[in-house]
Amino acid sequence: MNISEPLLEANPFTYQIVCDPKAFYGRQNELETICDNLRGDSPRCCAIIGESYIGKTSLLRYLTHPQGAVTQNALGIEQLIFVYLDTSVYLDLTSYEHTSVQFWWDLLQALQTKLDPNHHPTKQHLPKIGINRNPIDKAHDIKSDLEKLIQAQKRPIVFALDNFQGVASLPLSDSAWLRALATDYNCAYVVTSRHLLYLLYHSESWERPSPVWNLFSDRVYLGLLQEEEAMEFIIQQGRLSSFWHQQDIEFIRKTAGRHPELLRMTCALLYERRKQAPKTLDPEEYEFLESRIYRDASPICNQLWFGLTDPELLGISRSAEPQRDSSKLSMHQKVLMGIAAEGDSSEDRKYLFELEERGLIERVDGKWQVFSGIMYQFILRQEQVRQLSGLPTVFPTVNELWSEQQAGNSSLRKAKAPPALTYLEGKVYHYLQSHAGAVCDKDEIKHAIWEDKLPSDSTLQKIIERIRRKIEPDPDNPRYLIAVRGQGYMLRESQSE
Repeated sequence: MNISEPLLEANPFTYQIVCDPKAFYGRQNELETICDNLRGDSPRCCAIIGESYIGKTSLLRYLTHPQGAVTQNALGIEQLIFVYLDTSVYLDLTSYEHTSVQFWWDLLQALQTKLDPNHHPTKQHLPKIGINRNPIDKAHDIKSDLEKLIQAQKRPIVFALDNFQGVASLPLSDSAWLRALATDYNCAYVVTSRHLLYLLYHSESWERPSPVWNLFSDRVYLGLLQEEEAMEFIIQQGRLSSFWHQQDIEFIRKTAGRHPELLRMTCALLYERRKQAPKTLDPEEYEFLESRIYRDASPICNQLWFGLTDPELLGISRSAEPQRDSSKLSMHQKVLMGIAAEGDSSEDRKYLFELEERGLIERVDGKWQVFSGIMYQFILRQEQVRQLSGLPTVFPTVNELWSEQQAGNSSLRKAKAPPALTYLEGKVYHYLQSHAGAVCDKDEIKHAIWEDKLPSDSTLQKIIERIRRKIEPDPDNPRYLIAVRGQGYMLRESQSE
């Protein structure tokens, strides 16, 4: 393996966009669309919509970084002044009107810092509000100072407001002021949000003439990376072409798919392991890495899964506060679980389109599938979690399915969710599946899966037992994955045999 020493000094998959814009990959189509709105003498506002961890913040950071997108003359945005502000912090501030003061102060400080590198916002203290003074009046004063600063600039200013739900939680007067800034002065907004902006606002704002969400005539949806973008990220524009083994690439793509954050996590972990072991890794090592990634990615999977219960996905404003039974799955969760279990879906195209738009499913060989192996395992395990918790399940339990099959009803077989196999279990199971109905010699299985460092018979037997626990109604009395004394193992072609 030809790899230079400087490459080993730092893990390229741990770089942050805010520190090094070279860590940004892909999203060229989305960048072009955003820049189409920003080009010209009067830039237009644009909203970036996407699920959590899909890369909205990375895109916004790259767009606003001094050595990022603005250095690309082809994008035509080099004349703009970009000001970044994460507005999620205003969701956690308790005082409603005082939060408005803090927001305008932070926006003013962010612009001053952009215009003057020697300006230090950490040394600037928020002016105190007089005892008899309304906080909204103070916010208006700070907003007026901001307007004067904008007027003094010869170039258009673009405020990049990350996590726009923080702005939507502020008093409606702040939204009206933001709209006035964009219409009366030479500035625009590029914002990020999980949902369409109008769904973040109170319903009474729809009756007002100037809520800020009306400014956003165009939106950009962030989903999975394109195939070539994902590969470009994995090999770091060719710098790691000779670093990865073919098995590494296959493992990364199977585990993370084209999801940017899962790709980063998987590549970062495998990169460190590969530096320690330049030679081919054993299947057990891949399985161990998969377990590590599943553990580390569980918070991401959890947030994506429970995000599918948001009323905004059904076009319902969060201010409507719909009553929902938390023990029941949402329609989006049911569709996603069905895709994981059946390997496709014939559900209403509306739900499939929304799940695809958010990067949760993709079309492969004419069928729908979950976007990554890690999320696939997580979804299948939710059925087990609900079963253990006594909650209604989408698919019949193993015992229910077995009872129906014993009674002669085979129609439920397709409804049973497939097993959530680990990397190594999956390789053994799929090998047996490809030779269904035939007895596979133990050594034959070992050579097919491990190639070089063959495990012991007891190791293979333990893997077989783990698979049985996931596919057999009664693992102690297997009917589907059976051992043939003195020969090996056989996966029956039909479970009715």
